[in-house]
Amino acid sequence: SAYLTNYVSGLKQLQYNKWKVTIGHFKKDELEWSKISMDAGQIEYNWKWRDDMSLNVDLKVPVGHNIIIDFDYRLKELSNGYGCKWGLRDISDYSMDWSIKEIEGDSSFAGTYGSRVEKIDGEEHIVIGSGHYQWQVFCLLTLG
Repeated sequence: SAYLTNYVSGLKQLQYNKWKVTIGHFKKDELEWSKISMDAGQIEYNWKWRDDMSLNVDLKVPVGHNIIIDFDYRLKELSNGYGCKWGLRDISDYSMDWSIKEIEGDSSFAGTYGSRVEKIDGEEHIVIGSGHYQWQVFCLLTLG
């Protein structure tokens, strides 16, 4: 069904040219990877856990389309007694990384990707436009 496909992949079409991706909505032991393309292959969202603390994201957004990025709440903690500070880095340049918890207010992320922040259902979310994005979501362990 379409609901199951949207839930598993984390990609949902909201309007003709507006989409939503959820990042980190499954842990590695729940589902290790997902690959999906929609709109005749113009939009792609692929993700794969490298290990419990590193998730690769590959997102292609066609010209004229926008994506709302929704980071799953589980990217804020680990269940093994340690805390986790989750970050996002550009795979092509590891010097570019941002804290997921603070990314909505980070002007360097907005400057790098031309993103903006929209309030949706009372929560702030990042919105990006067309492009090919390759990111790594990673965990820095902290004593929890």
